Amino acid sequence: MGADFCPATETNRTQALCWRLGSPGRAKKMCQEDGAEFMCVPEQKGAKAVIARVEHRVNFYDTDAMEVVHHANYIRWFEIGRVEFLRQAGITLGELMADGYVFPITEVSAKFLTAGVFDDVLVIETTPTALTKVKMAFDYRVLRPSDGAVLVTGHTQNVFTSRETGHIVRLPAKYHEKLTRALEQ
Repeated sequence: MGADFCPATETNRTQALCWRLGSPGRAKKMCQEDGAEFMCVPEQKGAKAVIARVEHRVNFYDTDAMEVVHHANYIRWFEIGRVEFLRQAGITLGELMADGYVFPITEVSAKFLTAGVFDDVLVIETTPTALTKVKMAFDYRVLRPSDGAVLVTGHTQNVFTSRETGHIVRLPAKYHEKLTRALEQ
């Protein structure tokens, strides 16, 4: 298992999942960029990362005057996917916040490919693409299974932040280890 290209860049992000690791010594194929360590795994065949999938039916209030899903809703749906990924990794946002951590977005992008409409049943796929002790990144696809259409692809980067001070902090092992395990499953 492994990839001949690493780390993922804009041009090869669809070809590989590359997770930045917080600690060295992983048995999987490694590569270096600016001294940072990455674990690379082919995206579709053989990928072992948890890819969170959440079904969502488009509500009437999700649409705009043109009777299509308003673009801002896809960003909200990315959050639904991130929360589900964390849940599958054994972490809840409530637990993070109770321990004094929040997970704000520092980067977001979306590419709109085709429109969703009222009553469509969609699937939000969330795939982790980078992990350090201070940040995590995700890629997204919003799909319409009824016709196989990919409506939107996207990307976010989040940082782990102190709820009290608002400063970026290193995630404690309690959480970082769960996220690392989720990436290696």
